[in-house]
Amino acid sequence: MRADGAAATSIGAIAPPHPVRMRVMHLASAPGADERRMAVTGRDPGVRPIVVCLSHLSPYPPRAGNEYRTHRLLTWMNQRGWDVVLLYCPLSGEDPGEGQVLMLAKHYPNLIYVQHGGDIRYRFELPHAAAAVASLQRKVTGDLAAALGEGPASRTARVIPLLRTFCPDAVIEAMLALDDALAPRMVLASYVFMSRGLPLLRSSALKVIDTHDVFSTKAAKVLPFGINDSLAMSASEEADLLSRGDLVLAIQPDEANELRTIAPGTKVVTVGVDVAMCLAPGASADVPIALLVGSGNALNVKGLRDFLRFAWTRVRHAVPDAELHVVGSIGSTLRNDVPGVRRLNFVDDLSSAYAAARVVINPVVAGTGLKIKTLEALAHLRPIVVWPSGLDGIPMEIRALCEAVTDWYAFSEALIRLLREDERQRLITAARDQIASYLAPERVYRELERELEGISRKGRGELAAAAVGTAIKL
Repeated sequence: MRADGAAATSIGAIAPPHPVRMRVMHLASAPGADERRMAVTGRDPGVRPIVVCLSHLSPYPPRAGNEYRTHRLLTWMNQRGWDVVLLYCPLSGEDPGEGQVLMLAKHYPNLIYVQHGGDIRYRFELPHAAAAVASLQRKVTGDLAAALGEGPASRTARVIPLLRTFCPDAVIEAMLALDDALAPRMVLASYVFMSRGLPLLRSSALKVIDTHDVFSTKAAKVLPFGINDSLAMSASEEADLLSRGDLVLAIQPDEANELRTIAPGTKVVTVGVDVAMCLAPGASADVPIALLVGSGNALNVKGLRDFLRFAWTRVRHAVPDAELHVVGSIGSTLRNDVPGVRRLNFVDDLSSAYAAARVVINPVVAGTGLKIKTLEALAHLRPIVVWPSGLDGIPMEIRALCEAVTDWYAFSEALIRLLREDERQRLITAARDQIASYLAPERVYRELERELEGISRKGRGELAAAAVGTAIKL
């Protein structure tokens, strides 16, 4: 199961979690991590503010839009002077292989990898952090359910099993150990489900929730299209979870307004996704290639299957040599070989896949959040065909560069035209500077930057006060 709704989660009776005895093991060193990090910061470990990020997904290598967003955000924070500690707990059945863990540790050299059974592996540069995690060896998880008030009378009683699925007790124990040892300036919960342990923090860390999606609006936005989303919740349930944070990050302006309505007492800022622009569009292949990049979540799967059923045959009839290249885990969901469709699975260099294509498609008819596939296509200066939801969060100035349609006939017509002619490609190329300005980190993280400046000023004040106190004692 993923937070993008790839599988269902049952919400059953509330019972205390079974205590888990934790087992701690040091991760093998990730070659090159120390040198890479010092080259970026030019500073020794341990002298920068710390952010602890709780995540059920692996930010690196990013293989889905939510992973990409998390990786870009954490990379930006590191470049802005923060030490990032990644507390990673994949969902049951999604544990990564050894190679992926080591690759993750190379890019996130302060890493705690927690499994639902209580096994913990870690690697740290930061002083005191390793000892804090090692102290969890053979610790039995405490009665966190009672401390969190997780009983039948809780306002979030219906979703408590869901919260425990994403954020089990072992993650909270690790978070609290890091909180005591590192005194982080910020604890960032990636998805509202990971906010479960935030009320138990003992430090003065700013509690931040990166929402990615607004789950209480999914019933209205997704269910009418025949897609069941087990992660949907009521507005009151989502409001209670959001209230656990001091600051909430919305992925696009419309959802920022929705979140302010749902949780009016919580501060909300908009933080989108910065996307690196390609240096040049490159010449598309002689073969008329359409490109689809996506993970295997329910929305993507339905979109691809409907596209193949209602549009692709007509496209192939009009453009017999047309090809559809499918990149990402969505390709594995195709049951049979389809004429003209090539499943590329995971590729090391997405830029090459975009460069080979004449047009990109996103056949998902509904959804929430920000459509990162739309941003990626524009960043690679390629035309894209989308349903109206594919423009959610995209500013009006560059929406006109996308081809939005409202039925499958129009989808096929638009794709046929873009496979045959290059006029839209020329318009997008001419708008490169405008696209780059929208996707630049300076714009995407502007509101968050102001919040971090406030934290930085507070931190400097605390350090100054501590210095004065020390001088008085002496």
